Amino acid sequence: MLKKICFLIISTSLMLAINAVAKPDECTFPKPNIKRQPYDLFSFNQTDWSNKLFTQATQSYFYINNNNKNISHFIPVISAVIFKNSGWEIDEIKNRFLIATQILQQCKVHINSVNIIHTEAPNKTGIIRHHRTCYNPEPNGEHFITNQLPYLPGIRAFFINKFIIGPAGTAFNLKRAANTPIENTIWLAKNHLNNNPAHALYEIVAHELGHILLNEGHTNNDQPNLMSAKPSKLNNELNDLQCNKIRQSPLVYKL
Repeated sequence: MLKKICFLIISTSLMLAINAVAKPDECTFPKPNIKRQPYDLFSFNQTDWSNKLFTQATQSYFYINNNNKNISHFIPVISAVIFKNSGWEIDEIKNRFLIATQILQQCKVHINSVNIIHTEAPNKTGIIRHHRTCYNPEPNGEHFITNQLPYLPGIRAFFINKFIIGPAGTAFNLKRAANTPIENTIWLAKNHLNNNPAHALYEIVAHELGHILLNEGHTNNDQPNLMSAKPSKLNNELNDLQCNKIRQSPLVYKL
């Protein structure tokens, strides 16, 4: 009897361990041991901000010329939401999308245009809370902001000042955030970007777009790549396998 009980305990433990490995929570991030800032940073009238978000926004299209005869696929439009007082300049963002387009042209993919929306930020700052899990959103974080927006099709890029405890850039692809408000969004934080020299090695807009189009995380091999997990291995190169996968993305269209 004792042997049977021991066998059951061991078997149950093994099954729990296997299940834990087989079903990782791709949306969960480790919680840093940093004292969090108080919520009163975001004490503003949510309804008032939502009403002004687009009624007081300036909107324009940035069309990107295609002089590459080898292009076989295209992305029709990407919406770029730029928060005022975030530190981002429209000309810098246009230039980053030009570079991102040149990088994607390695894969015969062209970005046709960028819909630039310059609007008021929450509490007149470009500071937001970074999520902890995709399905348990932070108050006043990415879910909060995307919930306030009118429908914008395709990929949406948000240019903010900084996250409270967060990265310089993040992306929410289908694997990470399917059927949530932040699906197919990328977020670029000016403050974090300026304070990390590693970001000079590659174009962060192209990198975050790569997460969306590839529907993957980082690569862990030793070859320098746009999607490398190692900062020292980051550059603007994509390999043939990545290019094939990008062209097969539902967000990319064939000419």
